Amino acid sequence: MEKNYLIINIGSTSKKYAFYKQNKIVYSAHFEIEKGNYLCTTSFNERKNTDILTKNQFENAIPHVLHLLTLNDLIKERKEIFAIGIRIVAPGTYFLKNRRIDTPYIKKLKEVKTIVPLHINPTLEEIFKLKKMFTKIIGVSDSVFHKDMPNSAKKYAIPETVAAKFEIYKYGYHGISLSSIQTKLRLLLEKFPKKVIMCHLGGGASITAIHEGISVDTSMGFSPLEGIYGGTRVGDIDAAAVIHLGKKLKLNDEKLKSYLNLNCGLIALGKSGDMRILLEGYTKNNKEAKEAVEMFIYKIKKYIGAYTAIMNGVDLLVFSGAIGENSSIIRSLVCTEMQSLGISLDGLKNTRNLPDSFIENTSSQVKIFVAVTNEMEEIAKEINKVL
Repeated sequence: MEKNYLIINIGSTSKKYAFYKQNKIVYSAHFEIEKGNYLCTTSFNERKNTDILTKNQFENAIPHVLHLLTLNDLIKERKEIFAIGIRIVAPGTYFLKNRRIDTPYIKKLKEVKTIVPLHINPTLEEIFKLKKMFTKIIGVSDSVFHKDMPNSAKKYAIPETVAAKFEIYKYGYHGISLSSIQTKLRLLLEKFPKKVIMCHLGGGASITAIHEGISVDTSMGFSPLEGIYGGTRVGDIDAAAVIHLGKKLKLNDEKLKSYLNLNCGLIALGKSGDMRILLEGYTKNNKEAKEAVEMFIYKIKKYIGAYTAIMNGVDLLVFSGAIGENSSIIRSLVCTEMQSLGISLDGLKNTRNLPDSFIENTSSQVKIFVAVTNEMEEIAKEINKVL
């Protein structure tokens, strides 16, 4: 019997769905909010179509997706979908393994939902809707890729008894994307590079050092708040400053977490969490947009330098995520004045913006790759390992 899978990725700024028949994608739907409009872009039989939705359709995407699958004769009824795979972004050792989502799993998610509110709250809402219709739902963790990080990167400088009791370690995220890119590069290259730095730049951004195929450090930590700031996340900040901020703004713990997740990052610096809008301002020399972009670049370069140091060099630099894939300006700014690390960009190759392409120049000691990540396919592969 043919097994059909529905793959779901609830991001911090979008919702993605993909329908697989016999391990091959046949339909996809991407829900996002752009300039106040609720949009759904679908892909079927090499045709793309974008529709403007109501807020209710956007918030209740699953019924809309099932309707589209029926409308296009991919299923007659929902029981033809064998299993659901959904991306999980959550801290804790429990989530360092892909698992079937059952009552204990949901309980674990609820316990950590305030730590990663941008992801877990909408993901839980999606799971509750799915549970009414499906029984086989697999949680594919965004942290599994980082499970073998050495203690030097994984641990914080707090007492180990406390760390172990409350499971306070660096877990890292964007692992499904990184795994997808690594699989792709192994097919493209005769020999996978020993020292790789991957820059996943999107609504959330992270930098990861990969040595001989293993994640040895990553910028996101216990939660996605640590590291490079995102569209609305604060990124690296002194813990004392966080405590002081909470007191001065009279914010309790929950409101402070919400503030750091939703009111900081690009939106705080440039008054927009959308890098496309900020880059328009950057090119027009808008002061706030320019500062937001320049600080973003500075943070990325800082992590690249640090990870080059811990690996004693870098062989391959990868750009992925919505910003990394699509913005030649960001890639150019990151690679500017990086010759001391052996990084040198080819301007023409970069501006062509071709997917899955190498953009270094002939003098560069480091290969530079623009990767189109395929998290949905990676999730689909992982389902079979769990069931």
